[in-house]
Amino acid sequence: MSRGRRWVLFVVLAVITLLVRPVRQHARAGTVLGRLSSGASAAEVAVFASSEGGLRSRVYVPRNVSAATSGLVLVHGVHYRGIDEPRLVRFAEALSSSGIVVMTPEISELTAYRTGPSGADDVGRAAAQLSARLGGRQVGVLGLSFGGGLSLIAAADPRYAPSLAYVVAIGAHGDLGRVAQFFVTDQVRGPDGVDRALNAHGYGMLVFALQNASELFAAEDVPVAEAALRAWLQEDRDRSKAIAEK
Repeated sequence: MSRGRRWVLFVVLAVITLLVRPVRQHARAGTVLGRLSSGASAAEVAVFASSEGGLRSRVYVPRNVSAATSGLVLVHGVHYRGIDEPRLVRFAEALSSSGIVVMTPEISELTAYRTGPSGADDVGRAAAQLSARLGGRQVGVLGLSFGGGLSLIAAADPRYAPSLAYVVAIGAHGDLGRVAQFFVTDQVRGPDGVDRALNAHGYGMLVFALQNASELFAAEDVPVAEAALRAWLQEDRDRSKAIAEK
C-alpha cells in the first residue's frame, strides 16, 4: 500500500473513531426519548388513606414483565395539575418501561401551591402503600423540586423507614427561608458563604407571593391578589389580568 493510501486510510479510521461515541450517545438518547412516548406501561388510578382523607395516585405497571419487584414513588413539584401534568406522566411511563412499578401520589399541598411539611406524610404513606403492594419490599422515592424536599422529610421519619430503600431529590430545598430570600433578592449564598448574583425564575417568586399574599397585600386586596396569582400560575394569563384589573 502506498504512503498516500495509508494516509487516507488513517484519516478515515480517525473520523470513524470520532463518530462512534456521538452515534452511541444519539442511540442511547433515542432509546430514552422512545420510552417517553412508547406507552410501554399500563397505568391505573388508586386512592388510599392520607393526612387529608383519600389520596389520589396513579400506578404505572410495566408491560411484558412477568413479575416486577422494584418500586419507585415519583413525587411531583408545585403544579396545579399534579399527577396529570403531561411531563410527569411521560417520565413515569419511561421509568416504568425499564421494568419497575412507579407510583405518582398527588400531594394536595403542592397542587394548592403550598410548601409546608404536612405533605411529607402523604409521601411516606405512598411509599408504604407501594411497598405493601410489592410484598413488603422496600421502594425508592424520587422527588422533584419542592416534592424533593418533602421526600427528604418523609425519609427522616422513622415511621416510614421500613418502606424506604433510598431517596433521590432533584432540585429540592434544604432551607425554605434561604430559598425565599433568593426569590426576593436574586442573590444566592453558596456553601462557601459567598453571595452570588443569580436570576430567580419568575414561577418560584409567584408561588412565594401566593403563599404570603396576606403579608404582601392590603387585607382588602388579598382575595383578588390570590385569585389573580393562581390564574397566572395555571397559565390562564387573560383571566389573571382580568381579575387584577377589576
